[in-house]
Amino acid sequence: MDSRLLVSGISEFTAQKRLEEEGQNVLPHSGAKPVGRLILEVLTEPMVLLLSVCGILYSLIGEPGEALMLLVSLVLMVLITLVQSFRSESALGKLRELAAPRALVVRDGETKRIPGSQVVRGDLILLNEGDRIPADGMLTEGDALLVDESLLTGESAAVAKDQAHSKLFGGTVVVQGHGAMVVERTGQASELGRIGVSLMPVGMEGTTLQQEVRRLVRTVFVIAVFVSSVLAFVYGHQRHDLSGGLLLGLSLAMAILPNEIPAVLTIFFAMASARMSRFGVISRNPAAIENLGSVSVLCADKTGTLTLNQMSVDTIWTQSEEWRRPEQSQFSELPEAVHEVMEYAVLASRTDTVEPMELAVHSLANLTLKQTEHLHPEWISVREYPIRQRFMMSQAWKGLQSEKHVIGAKGAPEAVLPLCSLKAGELDAIQAKVRALADSGLRIIAVSKAHLPDSNLPEQQEQIVFEFVGLLGLKDPLRSEARKFVEECERLGVRVVMMTGDHPATALAIARELGLESGAHAIGGVELDQLSDADLKELLPKVRVFSRVKPEQKLRIVKSYQALGEQVAMTGDGVNDAPALKRANVGIAMGARGTDVAREAADLVLVRDDFGSILAAIKLGREMRENLRDAFRYILSIHLPVIGLSILPVLLNLPLILLPVHIAFLHIWVEPVSSVAFEGETKRGGNLGVRAAPLFDSRVLGETLFRGGRILAALLVVYVFAWYRGKGEWDTRGLTFTTLLFSNLGLLLLPVVRKSERKPVWIGIGLATLLSHFVMLKIPVARNLLKVNPLHPVDILVCVLFGVIFSMAPIRAIFKKA
Repeated sequence: MDSRLLVSGISEFTAQKRLEEEGQNVLPHSGAKPVGRLILEVLTEPMVLLLSVCGILYSLIGEPGEALMLLVSLVLMVLITLVQSFRSESALGKLRELAAPRALVVRDGETKRIPGSQVVRGDLILLNEGDRIPADGMLTEGDALLVDESLLTGESAAVAKDQAHSKLFGGTVVVQGHGAMVVERTGQASELGRIGVSLMPVGMEGTTLQQEVRRLVRTVFVIAVFVSSVLAFVYGHQRHDLSGGLLLGLSLAMAILPNEIPAVLTIFFAMASARMSRFGVISRNPAAIENLGSVSVLCADKTGTLTLNQMSVDTIWTQSEEWRRPEQSQFSELPEAVHEVMEYAVLASRTDTVEPMELAVHSLANLTLKQTEHLHPEWISVREYPIRQRFMMSQAWKGLQSEKHVIGAKGAPEAVLPLCSLKAGELDAIQAKVRALADSGLRIIAVSKAHLPDSNLPEQQEQIVFEFVGLLGLKDPLRSEARKFVEECERLGVRVVMMTGDHPATALAIARELGLESGAHAIGGVELDQLSDADLKELLPKVRVFSRVKPEQKLRIVKSYQALGEQVAMTGDGVNDAPALKRANVGIAMGARGTDVAREAADLVLVRDDFGSILAAIKLGREMRENLRDAFRYILSIHLPVIGLSILPVLLNLPLILLPVHIAFLHIWVEPVSSVAFEGETKRGGNLGVRAAPLFDSRVLGETLFRGGRILAALLVVYVFAWYRGKGEWDTRGLTFTTLLFSNLGLLLLPVVRKSERKPVWIGIGLATLLSHFVMLKIPVARNLLKVNPLHPVDILVCVLFGVIFSMAPIRAIFKKA
């Protein structure tokens, strides 16, 4: 892009004033749920509906106290669910802001990147390949600009926008070239706003696990209705109490339905997303958090992820001289023999670039060539030949007094050298030097030039005969912690595979620094094209490096790993990376240098483009899966004895133990414990080094049934012993229900057994449950509502022994490995 585009733009003061007057550049979208909708969703939950029906029936059959108790339980349950929902929506709202498209604007003569929502009318926007245009406006200048307008028109073919005053529309995507535009309409005044289209940057669409759980709950709900209906009929027929049978049926349905699980999933995903954002990872898709726990292969871009993305020119080589950057001393000059290499490297680079390699070229040129004739700020850029099928690009320039076009080209040696007129001996010498520099870990760029008459330029750069000028060796240091992060991934069972556009020798040299077992060679892009799918699958377990990889080849690599049963995470930043990012189990876009298209195709976006963020996200994903497993164990373990205590007294023609008020009491505590306490647990070592097993596998179900069965057995022993020793119905109910609460305490103490770092949280929640129960036992009105009598110290000791011991004893063995 011509440097004349970099005009001052509007002032920051004007921008802020227009933002206040005209509002943010945002479109109507479903974003955060309205409060009314949240309340409606809570009120239509099966458990809430059952409690409401129970409360109505109790008020109708003359039990106002119990009806009031159920009403209080209902209000508490709704409030708890709303608080959790607001926490989830608040976390998602912050993520929506972070994940929104960005814009490169010029204000007060300075170029800055701002959120798309802050763009105002009159802003000067610089557009580059992969950007999503933030608002409607007019093109002021463009170079080979193609825009995908399918969001508006439905047409898949990109539209050329290379004429000044062409109209550009917000929401469309630059797929080629670059340019600048002046904003004319924003927000709802734009074309997208007028037709009501929403980009929906972040949402909480159901993950596979959430969908499976919802299906499970629906199935269990049908079973609960059937079983409770049958038992209600049996009870009413046996005891000639139809109203009692109806209440029993509702109690049993409440006991069977695992209503907490869907809520727990939603909260886990939302809070995990919020936690990841704290260390610089934005989750655009909750399914990615679920998948992070089982990632087995990480396909990582080298530049910016494993390296610092701070390139500098380390070596300049010509056929007559070689220059290397001094290690310590400062310098401001280059040997005259290498000036031409830098001159044409600058001509082959964009002037308004953000690409690290081109920034390194401009930096060295400005430092060493300002007082020479080799820089040409007054020349006009006539045409750019961007990178397409070849790993090279070139630019044609016109001097003010010149009758010729001057072309500078740079790119991969294997792409540039075939277009140069070289003798066989010269080509061999150049290629030998390329290998030597690549073996030292440098990125090698070949530079060439051409002078063409003042006539129509060729359509393709391949039609130009170039003259070789020299080589540049660029250094991008590895992150100091990169090797440690790779080793940590290996410890977690995640195989790191490096993808790079570098020369194979450069890639292997860097792989050795990282400690990757790269094998005999790296698979290059050309070799990859020649391999069949079967041959590629056979090689994949042995290969750790892919060099000279084109973006479209990444999709094939991801598919091949998945065909081998691997769970693949992949990083990317370009427009053409989008298909592979979408296909990967977890697509990870670079937030700092990534295009809007890559960010929108990815599941995760890195605010800081470094490997440590990815590693932290993988650890958090595994922690979340382990915490979900523990939460599900807890929920199912406490449900089993509740279901048993609801069914068995009916079948054995014994007094009922659990009434709706008791089940409502349990639900008030079970859901918060599952969603809050388990969600924040931190795992260290142990299970994190193992790929996550399915959440609902036979081992988990077996352990849960065994644990729940033990608790149910303890409750039945207390129940039968108390009843047949002559205890009354209220005494028996009090003993059994208190034993159940002590069993719940035993389940909550399991994290303490596993040396949790959050002992006060677990003990506090467990004791709060018991304390609330004992307070209620001291209040006559509450005792009458629960239909229990006060407990004697000996009774409490029995409850402790049977409750805590029976719930914890088998778990020590179950969690021994943890």
